[in-house]
Amino acid sequence: MLRLPHELKDLFADWLESYYPLKAQHIFNRLMEMHEGELYQSKFGKRMRGSGAYAKMIEERFRVACNKMGLNRNFYELDHSKFMRPTFHTSLQLEMF
Repeated sequence: MLRLPHELKDLFADWLESYYPLKAQHIFNRLMEMHEGELYQSKFGKRMRGSGAYAKMIEERFRVACNKMGLNRNFYELDHSKFMRPTFHTSLQLEMF
């Protein structure tokens, strides 16, 4: 979701009114719908996600696109047997080479 903290809210509104005056009100209505009536929510966990039906639809579309493109998948197993605990010498970096 679009994040508009107080410093950017007015700047974005001016830009939107200048370049897309016919779409500006529609965009603001959608943003306010996704942020429970506000242009921006500062609550942790909600500021970048949004809520409501429109936000859920965007989340679902994003998930489908990721699956289609093969993103967010683990293609390999991590091998922890190769890990060696470092020794604490002054020349620790030299031991890497």
